[in-house]
Parts: sequence; structure tokens; C-alpha cells
Amino acid sequence: MSNHDMQNMGKKVVALLAISTILLGCKGNGLIPDKTNDETLQDLDELFDSLLWQQYHSPEKTEKTFYEWKWAYDVRKAIGVDDLDSLTTLSLELDSSYHSYAASPMAADMTTASEVYAGTARFRMLNVYQSLADLMAESTLGDDAGYYKDYALWEELFKEFDYWYKDKGNWRFIFLNSYYKHIADLRSEVLKEDLALLSNGEGVQKTIVKSKAPRLDQKWINEHQAISRWFGHRMKMADKIQGSSVYQAECIRFLTYKQVSLYIEYQTKAEKEYNLDDDE
Repeated sequence: MSNHDMQNMGKKVVALLAISTILLGCKGNGLIPDKTNDETLQDLDELFDSLLWQQYHSPEKTEKTFYEWKWAYDVRKAIGVDDLDSLTTLSLELDSSYHSYAASPMAADMTTASEVYAGTARFRMLNVYQSLADLMAESTLGDDAGYYKDYALWEELFKEFDYWYKDKGNWRFIFLNSYYKHIADLRSEVLKEDLALLSNGEGVQKTIVKSKAPRLDQKWINEHQAISRWFGHRMKMADKIQGSSVYQAECIRFLTYKQVSLYIEYQTKAEKEYNLDDDE
């Protein structure tokens, strides 16, 4: 290991030790520190880097997606940043600090980088999910954790791919993290459209009511049950809000159809790239 790598590893160990100490005093077993240790964590990027890795440490008997949902709220409070643009910039800056690992010939370094990229992609996705949850908190969708369930069901897409992806070699986790980053980014982009449409009211893009649900081959549905379950939940969300806002219901349906189409397009390419049809 080079001196540069040793220094980076040392910084991360110190940062993780510091944040672990902070977390011992957190309120309600969350991730919110009473105050940051400025002498050890000297900049926001380092604090965010340390907090990022906490998403991979869900306590036993705690639902993973519930832990991650709370984790994202707590991280934003810990770093004192709220707006989506700033959060996106911060996460992309952290990605850039791991580019040297991604370019390394060592599988361990590349795996580390891929874990960061997947983790920041999840963070960006959760930020938009929770902005929508906050926006719709006073609506008929606000009383049943509809957007949390949306997130939890979307995560099942990754679990499904993980199950079918049979490669057990050194590249397995790199490929899985790469896949996760792509579907998280794919979801984030459509969620941003969701947020924009639902924020702007009924005077915007009324033509969306003309959109139609994608037609899925039954064999494809049988092999991709996670997206079918997610689709079903989204349709229930639309039906639930239909009585109070036809416009919002149509926004949800339209963007659900769009998301499914984009997912099918990417999934088809991914299955060929990762040889999911290979029986060996």
C-alpha cells in the first residue's frame, strides 16, 4: 500500500472512530450527534464520508430499509444541509475523492469505490423520496408512509438482481454496486420529475393524463416480480389520492409508467451485460 493510501486509510479510521464516539451519545439511537468534533472532523466532506458508511450497519432485528430511511434524515441534520442541489453537490464531491480507487488495478480498491458510489446514489435517491414524503404529508398519502413503502419496494429490485446474478468471483460486488447505482440514479431522476409536478399544481402539463400503462409480457413479469409489486403499490397510491386530486393521481400514474419503461430498458441491457441468462 502506498503512503498516499496509508494516509487516506488513516484519515478514514480516525474519522470513523470519531463518528462512532459521537454516535454513542446520539438521541433515540439515531445518527444525530449533539455536536460535531471540529478538531477531528475538519470539513463537511470528511463528516459526510464517515456518516455515509453508517448506512451499511443496520442493527440486528431492524428492517434495513427503515434504518436507511431514518439514516438519511439523520445525516442531513448532522451535516446541516437541507436543499437537494447542495446535497447532490456534496455527494458528487465525495464520489470524486474516490476516483483514484475506482481507477486502481486492485479489486479491493475498486470495490471500495463502488460501495461509495452506490451509497451516495442511495443517499441522493432518499433525499428526493423524503422531499416528496414531506410535500405530501398533509395529503391522503401522508398517513400510510406511501413514499417509504415505494422506496422499500424499489430496493427489492436490487435484491432480485442480486439473487439472479450468479457470478461469485472478485468482481461480483463491483458489478452489483454498479447495478445498484444505476437503478438508484434512474429512480432519482424520475422522482425529481415527480417532485416538480406535484409541487407546481394543476396548471402544469395536463397532457400527462393521455399516458398509458406499459404492456408487459407475462413471462417477463413472472421473472421480474419486484417491479410488478412496486407498480402495484404506486397504483394504489394514485387511487388513494384520486378523490382529493385527480391531477396528482395522474402525475403518479404517468411517472410510474415512465419509470417502469425506463427500468425495463435498463434491465434488459443489464441482463445481457451481466449474463443473467447464462446457465453455467
